[in-house]
Amino acid sequence: MEEKHPWRGIFLSIISALSLSLVYIFSKGALNEMSLWQFGFYWFFIALVENAILFFVYGLHRKFLQLKRRQRLLIMLIAVFELIGTISFFAAIQLYRNPTVVSFLANTVPITVGILSYIFLRERFNFFEALGIVITIIGAMIIGYQSTVLKEVEHIGLGLLLVVVFVVMFSVNSILARVSLRNSHPLMITFFRSILLFVFSFFMIIYKKESFDVPWQGLKNIILGATFGPVLGVITAFAALKYVEATISSTIVNAKGFLIMLLVYLYFSIAPETYQIYGGLLAVLGVGIMSYGKHLKIKKSLHE
Repeated sequence: MEEKHPWRGIFLSIISALSLSLVYIFSKGALNEMSLWQFGFYWFFIALVENAILFFVYGLHRKFLQLKRRQRLLIMLIAVFELIGTISFFAAIQLYRNPTVVSFLANTVPITVGILSYIFLRERFNFFEALGIVITIIGAMIIGYQSTVLKEVEHIGLGLLLVVVFVVMFSVNSILARVSLRNSHPLMITFFRSILLFVFSFFMIIYKKESFDVPWQGLKNIILGATFGPVLGVITAFAALKYVEATISSTIVNAKGFLIMLLVYLYFSIAPETYQIYGGLLAVLGVGIMSYGKHLKIKKSLHE
């Protein structure tokens, strides 16, 4: 790590957080104009083109064929889980009036990963990790409960179910990728994930007899969100790790809920609720403390 330019790492982390925030804003704007499957068809078409270019430019198609059959099958399994999780994620954004709620609830993914690691990998928590988990869960409970009381989501049960599904799917995939895919590139998963999501959305449009014709405003949101959101967000997140520790970078990125809150107000004229601020602060604080605990654990293991 290059310690001479920490502010460069912080700047890149902020750019990453802003880029990932745009996913929530532009996807919500597009989903207000069209169905989930129309949205998925165009959003994942752009994602597929972008990922395909990187997949073949970096020669990952050859590296994929060189993997063991078990690893290739596992990549496809993870892509299926990503299909379920991603559809649930965007369905939740469509269902909730304010996407800020979804962004803060998504902060529970690192917590779920930690709990699953404890159950299946027997990884123990230190004090800071356990404290971070408790604080994040309290923040998520405040957000989840208050969002239903204030009717942020019309179908309460469905909204919470969608959040649970995408949190669990993304968490399970994190565990599978960490344990079994050490010799493969993350882009392999995103490439096949994009294929599945694009094809699935296409067949759902055909099945539901929906039109491929969508409003230009919605399509413009898709182009902006799919182009500048995930790709730039991931690239700058990895680049930031060259200059700052993962604890600092992840805490900044996980604080994107407050950026989303501001962008939602500017783009949709939806003012933040008090519970979103307090619950969001707890959620971000909890993830930050948990990241610090992981940092201490890694540092300790390197000195043993």
